[in-house]
Amino acid sequence: MASKLSNNGQLDKDPVLRMASKLSNNGQLDKDPVLRMASKLSNNGQLDKTLVLRMASKLLNNGQLDKDPVLRMASKLSNNGQLDKTLVLRMASKLSNNGQLDKDPVLRMASKLSNNGQLDKDLVLRMVSKLSNNGQLDKDPVLRMVSKLSNNGQLDKDPVLRMASKLSNNGQLDKDPVLRMASKLSNNGQLDKDPVLRMASKLSNNGQLDKDLVLRMASKLSNNGQLDMDPVLRMASKLSNNGQLDMDLVLRMASKLSNNGQLDKDPVLRMASKLSNNGQLDMDLVLRMASKLSNNGQLDMDLVLRMTSKINREKSFRPRANRTKELG
Repeated sequence: MASKLSNNGQLDKDPVLRMASKLSNNGQLDKDPVLRMASKLSNNGQLDKTLVLRMASKLLNNGQLDKDPVLRMASKLSNNGQLDKTLVLRMASKLSNNGQLDKDPVLRMASKLSNNGQLDKDLVLRMVSKLSNNGQLDKDPVLRMVSKLSNNGQLDKDPVLRMASKLSNNGQLDKDPVLRMASKLSNNGQLDKDPVLRMASKLSNNGQLDKDLVLRMASKLSNNGQLDMDPVLRMASKLSNNGQLDMDLVLRMASKLSNNGQLDKDPVLRMASKLSNNGQLDMDLVLRMASKLSNNGQLDMDLVLRMTSKINREKSFRPRANRTKELG
């Protein structure tokens, strides 16, 4: 449990620390700390008194351990206070602006972060981590399932993701993420707040829905085709004028979206879609079977509509009265 401290309070070569941390010159252990599991570091990286760390660690702006972290095992900190490569975190660590997780930590529940704090390509998040705007771990996240991304692609608050997301270096969803619940994307394609997606979305580098996206429930897309905020899509999605998913659409199965967020050729729509002027899905249309939509969201030739499709002011489907006037 204890540590062998040199004159200046640094860890000696062979300390016996059951759960605590091995700190470099600027993160010396303070004299006579009681470390149950790990260490809580003040602003200069020294151990704060009477610290009891049961689970993991929360890092301040300079990457040293902050108050009240939960460490199951401990963290081995390098000179600048970042997590070392062989760090074993049972749960995870909460990192401040410069205390990103190092390249090869073993995180049972947390995240493997690259140098800039974004999620690494092969990241496997069992539970995951909640990241602040710069991609480091933010304060007091409780991520039961996975991660919700803020505008710049770092993990944001309060996501509910059953499995996890595999994120590329820029923090956007990688091509083959496995999201049990799903992700809701903000304007730039990173995960936003409070999505409820039953299955998942397979997102390309720019955060838009990929061609082979399988959405069990649905996704609500903002104008640029990324997932918008706070949709509750139990069944599906309603498309706005530019073909991205809009509010209150009911799609029983899913829509297959191309890179620009419009419906791809073979979506399966159980309920229906109402087409607006440019052929994207509009509100309150009831389609029993499905519509096969081309890249620009217009109805394809082999479209099967069990009920009906209402097309407003569409070039290829103008009202009879208008066409009669034109003929006259």
